[in-house]
Amino acid sequence: MKGTGHEMGIDTYRKICRQLQKHKMMEDAVKFYVYAMDGPYKPSVQDCCWLIRSISVSYNPDLNFVFRVFSKLESTGNTISKTVYDWIHRSLTSVGRFDEAEKTVNIMRSAGYEPDNMTYSQVVFGLCKARRLEEASKILVEMEESGCAPDVKSWTVLI
Repeated sequence: MKGTGHEMGIDTYRKICRQLQKHKMMEDAVKFYVYAMDGPYKPSVQDCCWLIRSISVSYNPDLNFVFRVFSKLESTGNTISKTVYDWIHRSLTSVGRFDEAEKTVNIMRSAGYEPDNMTYSQVVFGLCKARRLEEASKILVEMEESGCAPDVKSWTVLI
């Protein structure tokens, strides 16, 4: 296509990328995202969120893929939304990388986004998954102290 002067449109990108994600071909989806970001019709921030989400919810998320997508989005001058930070945070907590998840929260705060129920619940879920229940209950206390009341999902995760 490119050799004959045609560029890939955003609809084509979305269809192919969704198929790659559906078939759990995350490495190819990330490479395709990077390729599309270098073209004239760039995927939206929402497309980035969907890709990071797909990587995050996989059985064993490859964080290198998440960071490649994030870096490419950032390098194109896009404003990083709270949703992007939340999915990166979820990726980190789901694989037990709590120190890096905390750094992500600090970066998120410096960008003007405060942690919410989702952010805290992800940490609680990750800690429970790692059998660190005492730390998980401390996070719930911290959550309440910061003025963010735990919802039903937050408590259910701990139970």
